[in-house]
Parts: sequence; structure tokens; C-alpha cells
Amino acid sequence: MSKALLTRLKNGLSETTLAYVAGVIEGDGTISLSGLADATVAVTNGNLRLLEWLERSIGGWVAEKSSPSQLGRSPQFQWKLRASDAARFCRLILPYLVGKKRQAELVVDGLDLKRQFRGRKPALIRRRLTEIGEECRWWNRQGWRADNTEEVPEHDSVPAQMELVK
Repeated sequence: MSKALLTRLKNGLSETTLAYVAGVIEGDGTISLSGLADATVAVTNGNLRLLEWLERSIGGWVAEKSSPSQLGRSPQFQWKLRASDAARFCRLILPYLVGKKRQAELVVDGLDLKRQFRGRKPALIRRRLTEIGEECRWWNRQGWRADNTEEVPEHDSVPAQMELVK
């Protein structure tokens, strides 16, 4: 963990705060993995004060997120935490996640695998990192809707279902 992030976390993020941040991520956030284990935790929200608090408390950065289709609407902002800081932060909030728990587990697994094979990675490891990223994207596409009455698939059945989605 970067020294700055580790210092911030040691100096005042209680279990209550970690649980609160996990709830914010569950509601307005995303946990993703792309490429060869490039992790991102992001929260998009119109409450700049909340996102600036995340930036001060945890690290990362805040930027305005707008697109032409959103002209005339309230501005949206995004807080992001990337790379190994994002993966390590996922490890901290993992016990408090429900709907995005699998994505956080995948990000942590990807970081662990990437660490074991620093530098040039064998083809088998690159393939596994790609599979982890694809599963993370699959989970992110599923959404977490209140009207979703489908049972969440077991982790082992996800790759077979991913084939149906493609």
C-alpha cells in the first residue's frame, strides 16, 4: 500500500467509516479490473462534498464527469482510486460489501497474482488475469436491482453464463 494511503487509513478510518464507504460504493460505485490487473474503485455522485471527503480520507482524486447527453442536468463528479491502492482498499472493505463483494474479491485476486509474477508474465498467468477481468466486467454488467428476483449464480457457474452474455 502506498505510504500516503496507509497513513490515512491508520490515522482514522474506523470500522464504521469503512462500512459507510463500502455502502457508498455499493450504491454509487464501481469496482473494476482491466488489462493485466489494473484495478479501479470509483464513485460517481452529484455530491461534491462527499467525494472530496473520500479523497481526503482515502486518497485518489475527484474530477467533474459530464457528457453532452447530461447538459442541463446537475453536475456529476467522480472519485477514483486506482492501481494497487484500489486493490488494497478493496481488501479493507471486503467484509462490508454485499452486492459488489465478488468484484472486490476478483480485484484482490488479480493483485495477488500480479504480485507473484512481477515483470514479464507467462501466457497462462496473462490468460488468468484476462479471465479475472472478464468475470469482473460480467458482474458489473449484471447490476444490483431491487426488482431482480433471479438468484445470484454461484461463483463456479459464472464463466458458463458469461458465454451466454457474449
